[in-house]
Amino acid sequence: MTNEEKLYIDTKRNHAVLFGYILPLTKTEFAILKLIRANDRYTSAYEIANRIFCGKSLTHGNVAVHVCNINKKAMKIRDRAIIQTCRYKGYKLSDII
Repeated sequence: MTNEEKLYIDTKRNHAVLFGYILPLTKTEFAILKLIRANDRYTSAYEIANRIFCGKSLTHGNVAVHVCNINKKAMKIRDRAIIQTCRYKGYKLSDII
């Protein structure tokens, strides 16, 4: 199974498909997942806050909550988190993707 088949991000419909199942994400969660998927490196909470929300009313803690929610939803499908957190570096897709 290729990476595209494991996680497909449909930007026209604003939803993600994980291992063939629709991942029910909010608009914010979808935007975060899309940004993290676009980077081959770690994406910092600061970068997420600035690029998606222009820095307004979103703190590093809020980003962490959204990432946690994405992982909880993904774990219902695959029993593993799809976003890794690395302290002081940020977030990236896990090795299963």
